[in-house]
Amino acid sequence: MQKVLYGSTIPMKNWGVAQYGLEAAMPKGSSGKSQAELRQMDMREERFFKRLKYYQERVYAVELGAEKIKGEQHKVL
Repeated sequence: MQKVLYGSTIPMKNWGVAQYGLEAAMPKGSSGKSQAELRQMDMREERFFKRLKYYQERVYAVELGAEKIKGEQHKVL
């Protein structure tokens, strides 16, 4: 999750299909992202960030609790 949020690239290859005939001659839409798509991407990233924060808090709490446990038998349970 951290790699996705903090800058690693996700390889997304988009191999198109060759067009011919009338479809090739027709004007194409903009290759940029629309406002709705950008909003959805922001919302998805925000949910992803909240989930990552939730997991980090839980892991931190478990690690702190594990340090306070005395004895190997209790750590295993």
